Formats: sequence, C-alpha cells, structure tokens
Amino acid sequence: MVLLAGALLGTLLSAGGLVLVWVEAPRAAAGASGLMDLAARSLDTTQSGLSLISSSLDQSRQSIQLMESTAAEIGTSLDQTVPMVHSTANLVGDNMTSIISKTQSSLASARASAQFVDDTIGLINSLPLLGKRYASTGSLSGSIEQVSKSLDGLPASLTALSGDLNASADNLQQIHDRVDGLSGDIRRMDASAAQAQDVVRRYQALVSELQADAAAARKNAPGIIQAVKWAATLFFLWLAAAQVGLALQGVEMLAPGKRSGQAASAAEPLAVSSHDPDGENGAAG
Repeated sequence: MVLLAGALLGTLLSAGGLVLVWVEAPRAAAGASGLMDLAARSLDTTQSGLSLISSSLDQSRQSIQLMESTAAEIGTSLDQTVPMVHSTANLVGDNMTSIISKTQSSLASARASAQFVDDTIGLINSLPLLGKRYASTGSLSGSIEQVSKSLDGLPASLTALSGDLNASADNLQQIHDRVDGLSGDIRRMDASAAQAQDVVRRYQALVSELQADAAAARKNAPGIIQAVKWAATLFFLWLAAAQVGLALQGVEMLAPGKRSGQAASAAEPLAVSSHDPDGENGAAG
C-alpha cells in the first residue's frame, strides 16, 4: 500500500513538474527577452553618453590647445619684446644722450666759427665804400647758440624716457613670467583632459564588449531555455516511468497469492515453537 501511495505521489509530482515546465517556459523566455532588451537599451544609452562625453572632451582639448598655442605665441613675443625694449632704453638713455652732448660740442665749435664770420661781416659792413651791402638781419652765432640751448632739455627727457622704457620692460618680464605660469597650467589641463579621454575610450571598449555579450546572450537565450525545458521534461518523464515500476511492485505485493504465501511463511515458525517445547528444553539441556 505504501509503494502504491509513493508511486501515486511521484506520478502527481511528475505531472505537476511537466505542466509547470511547459507553462513557465514561455514566460521564462519572454522574461529573458525583456531583460536582454532592457540591458541592450541601457548599454546603448551608456554608449551614447560616453560618445557625448568623448565629443565634449575633444572640443575642450581643442580649446585648451588653442589657448596653449596663444599663450606660447604671447610668450615668444614677450621674449623678443623685452630685450628690444631694454635695448631701446639703452639707446635712448645712453647713445642719444651722448649724441646730443657731442652735437652741443660741435655746435659750440660752430658758434665760435660763426662768431668769427659775424665779426668779419661786421667789419666789412663798416667800410664806407661798400655802403653796408652785406648787412645781416641776425647773428649767425646767436642762431647756433639758440639751437644748442634748445638741446639742453633733451638729455633729461631722454633719461626719463629710458627709465620708463626699462620699467616697461620689467613689467613685460613679469607679464612674461605669468604667461609662462599660465602655459604650464594649460598644459596640465590638457594632460588631465587626455587622461579623461583615455578613461572614456576604455569604458567605450568595455561597453562594446558588453553589448556584444548581451547580443549573443539574447540570441542564445531561447535555445538555452528550450534545452532546459526538454531536459526537465525528460527528467519528469523518467521520474513518471520510475513510478510505474514502483506501482507494479506495490500491486504485486497486494496480490492474494502473495499475501497468503507471506502469511503462511510468517506463521510457520510460530507453529513449530508451540508444538515442540521439549525440543527447546532438550537442546538447552
């Protein structure tokens, strides 16, 4: 009886398992397909975001490199300008002042010669025979003296201008140093952007691999689910077939001939023991 009950229970479990497998397999396939679709959409969105980030980094690097080239050009111009301004300051402060001094010395010599010319002309004009034919409207030496006096203020002005130019050159040098510092900061920004681009490229490669894996999984999922379904079906069929053998054993044990034979074989030892008590005592003796 127990074997029949076990066989019935096993058969019911096998039937329930088969029903469950064939009912839930389409649902599992639909769920797996939906999950794969969701994963594919998420990966596509991630890849699009990474592409946008990569494009933004490319534009940022272009702007940074433009700033770097501009700063480099400014630095080069300042490199050339600062020595030129210092040279101009030296030219104005030293050379031109020296030229003015030499010019005034030359004018002094010319004034002395002009004074001689003025005296000579004055002497000629004093002669009654000429009738002051060569009378002049002004003194040549006086004119030269006025020219020399007009140059008196230039050395101081040139010296002040030289000082201003040197101060400007010093300011330009400070600007040059700041531009150099700015160029270093820009280069570091470009290096950071390049590192960020490398990270984005690695993530893009990883997402591409995940997309390929997801596509392969989506393609193989129905076949895998079918294989699992048929494997489970075969298992439950085997289990049901095993219950048939178990049920046959139970039926065989419940057959009338078997039950009588088993009852007789069970009662025979009891009969022997009740009809031959001396034999047991003799054996004991």
